[in-house]
Amino acid sequence: MAIFSLNAALDLGSVSTSVRATPEGELITQPSYVAVSADGHEIVAVGEEAKSLTGRLLGGIVVKRPIKNGVITDTELVEVMIKYFLKNTLKTSITKGISKMTMAIPCDSNELEKAAMESTGFHAGAREVYLIETPIAAALGSGVDIFSNSGVLVVDIGAQKSDIGMVSLGGLVYGGTTKVAGDTFSEVILNYMRDSLGVIVGENTAEHIKVEIGGVNSSKNTKIINVRGRSIENGMPMEVQVGNLEIVQGMRNVADKLCTDIKEVISQIPPEFAADIIDNGILLTGKGALLEGIAEFISENTGIKTCISDNTADAVIDGLYMSIERIGKKGLRSNFETA
Repeated sequence: MAIFSLNAALDLGSVSTSVRATPEGELITQPSYVAVSADGHEIVAVGEEAKSLTGRLLGGIVVKRPIKNGVITDTELVEVMIKYFLKNTLKTSITKGISKMTMAIPCDSNELEKAAMESTGFHAGAREVYLIETPIAAALGSGVDIFSNSGVLVVDIGAQKSDIGMVSLGGLVYGGTTKVAGDTFSEVILNYMRDSLGVIVGENTAEHIKVEIGGVNSSKNTKIINVRGRSIENGMPMEVQVGNLEIVQGMRNVADKLCTDIKEVISQIPPEFAADIIDNGILLTGKGALLEGIAEFISENTGIKTCISDNTADAVIDGLYMSIERIGKKGLRSNFETA
């Protein structure tokens, strides 16, 4: 087995974490879940295996999500996750150490949150840690020339938080975040199932419904799927039919709130970038951008043309990976400076 140092890019998300490491460059995406013993002394499972235990009452096992709203809430468990994911990324190789590690951070991260992220990277074995705001990484990973003086407005729709930022000349001109994100749309489905159909379903089922029939367009085309859950009335398993037209208004209400927050960030961007916003429009990234009709909805409600990145789900991790080679080169702003 070869022994070598490597560079790594990590996009730590509340729901899933993506890792890419040199020299292979293979992408690994796993749920951000860790299963531990009740006393917290033993790691039972990580990633997909840990997520599969969610909602199942197994004696002596607790499933935890150590990242919330893009912020690390349990550094020890996140370090366990990173090491596990890196090991799986490299498979048969043995790592001697990580030379450079790039990590995405939300636009509104404070100094304590940044310090926690950096510390996690160092404890995972990195000698140098570089924090890059999510919109910058997303734009770079989408093929945007982030060093151009023509700015681009990025809206990255994550699971528990969405980042909104104007990127130009290799840096973030202005950015903000909103808690309106993928999980907010899923909550609409959870509430509808409980309040209107009398059925309790889990997060995974709500996500499945969102992917299969969710959307924010006003189409009259009906889509119906069968969903299984637990009856509120008697606690017994039951199956019901759910249609897209029954949940669309609730999801449109959420999308409307997202548009309001996008407009708020735009209102704070220096007026010199107004022409860039009109010319270049809004670039949507993140898995939340895959929600049917979301680009058209944002365009209609903001009056700004909106497009979805060609690799929307992996734009951030791709940008982080690409930035490894750019660190230290002329033209990069302070966002790429080491801790």
